[in-house]
Amino acid sequence: MSCVSGRVGARRERRCQAWAGTFQANDGRAFWDVSGGDKAIAIYLRSDNFSKLVIDVEDPDTAVAMIIRAVATPR
Repeated sequence: MSCVSGRVGARRERRCQAWAGTFQANDGRAFWDVSGGDKAIAIYLRSDNFSKLVIDVEDPDTAVAMIIRAVATPR
Protein backbone atom coordinates (compact mmCIF):
# COMPACT_ATOMS: atom_id res chain seq x y z
CA MET A 1 0.00 0.00 0.00
CA SER A 2 1.20 3.50 -0.60
CA CYS A 3 1.10 6.55 1.60
CA VAL A 4 -1.72 9.04 1.40
CA SER A 5 -0.88 12.44 -0.03
CA GLY A 6 1.25 14.84 1.93
CA ARG A 7 3.32 12.05 3.51
CA VAL A 8 0.79 11.53 6.26
CA GLY A 9 -0.45 7.99 6.39
CA ALA A 10 1.00 4.53 6.55
CA ARG A 11 2.44 1.74 4.44
CA ARG A 12 3.90 -1.73 4.83
CA GLU A 13 7.61 -1.99 5.55
CA ARG A 14 8.42 -5.31 3.91
CA ARG A 15 12.19 -5.43 4.37
CA CYS A 16 12.79 -4.69 8.03
CA GLN A 17 15.44 -6.01 10.31
CA ALA A 18 15.30 -5.84 14.09
CA TRP A 19 15.67 -2.19 15.14
CA ALA A 20 14.63 -0.15 18.16
CA GLY A 21 15.30 3.48 18.93
CA THR A 22 15.32 6.97 17.46
CA PHE A 23 17.28 7.53 14.26
CA GLN A 24 18.10 10.64 12.28
CA ALA A 25 17.43 10.35 8.55
CA ASN A 26 17.43 12.79 5.63
CA ASP A 27 13.70 13.35 6.09
CA GLY A 28 13.85 13.89 9.88
CA ARG A 29 13.86 11.80 13.03
CA ALA A 30 12.31 8.35 12.93
CA PHE A 31 11.35 6.06 15.79
CA TRP A 32 11.71 2.33 15.10
CA ASP A 33 10.49 -0.61 17.17
CA VAL A 34 10.52 -3.69 14.94
CA SER A 35 11.68 -7.21 15.50
CA GLY A 36 12.03 -8.12 11.84
CA GLY A 37 9.83 -10.10 9.58
CA ASP A 38 6.87 -8.82 7.65
CA LYS A 39 4.63 -7.25 10.33
CA ALA A 40 6.15 -3.77 10.33
CA ILE A 41 4.40 -0.64 9.11
CA ALA A 42 5.67 2.91 8.63
CA ILE A 43 3.43 5.72 9.85
CA TYR A 44 4.32 9.09 8.33
CA LEU A 45 3.75 12.11 10.55
CA ARG A 46 3.59 15.87 10.36
CA SER A 47 5.41 16.62 13.56
CA ASP A 48 8.31 18.63 14.91
CA ASN A 49 9.50 15.60 16.86
CA PHE A 50 9.30 12.69 14.41
CA SER A 51 8.73 12.32 10.67
CA LYS A 52 8.05 8.58 10.81
CA LEU A 53 7.22 5.74 13.20
CA VAL A 54 8.09 2.20 12.14
CA ILE A 55 6.43 -0.40 14.35
CA ASP A 56 5.39 -4.04 14.37
CA VAL A 57 1.65 -4.72 14.41
CA GLU A 58 -0.35 -7.94 14.53
CA ASP A 59 -2.13 -7.40 11.17
CA PRO A 60 -0.24 -4.91 8.96
CA ASP A 61 -2.80 -4.69 6.15
CA THR A 62 -5.66 -3.97 8.56
CA ALA A 63 -3.60 -1.45 10.55
CA VAL A 64 -2.57 0.44 7.40
CA ALA A 65 -6.16 0.50 6.12
CA MET A 66 -7.41 1.83 9.46
CA ILE A 67 -4.78 4.59 9.55
CA ILE A 68 -5.43 5.66 5.96
CA ARG A 69 -9.18 5.73 6.63
CA ALA A 70 -8.67 7.80 9.80
CA VAL A 71 -6.40 10.31 8.04
CA ALA A 72 -8.84 10.68 5.14
CA THR A 73 -11.83 11.35 7.43
CA PRO A 74 -12.52 15.08 7.73
CA ARG A 75 -12.53 16.44 11.27
